[in-house]
Amino acid sequence: MQCVRGRWTSASADRWRLRLVIYDAAHELVWPERRQPFAGLAKFAKMRKGNYIKAHKCASAVLQEALHGGRLGFRRAMWSR
Repeated sequence: MQCVRGRWTSASADRWRLRLVIYDAAHELVWPERRQPFAGLAKFAKMRKGNYIKAHKCASAVLQEALHGGRLGFRRAMWSR
């Protein structure tokens, strides 16, 4: 456990929060019409809204880049012989 700005956190709690952020980013990528406000998602993950938004943007960018790479790989595998 470590103290960050007066709050005790553990590595397992941080991993759990990151899992929630990644799950929310993937959920938004699949169903953009079901997007929820960041304030509620940050509260559920027990994070500050600003930190949650930064982590969510990073996770969204990584997931979109991976999806784009997968699309290119699939296209090459299907159409190049």
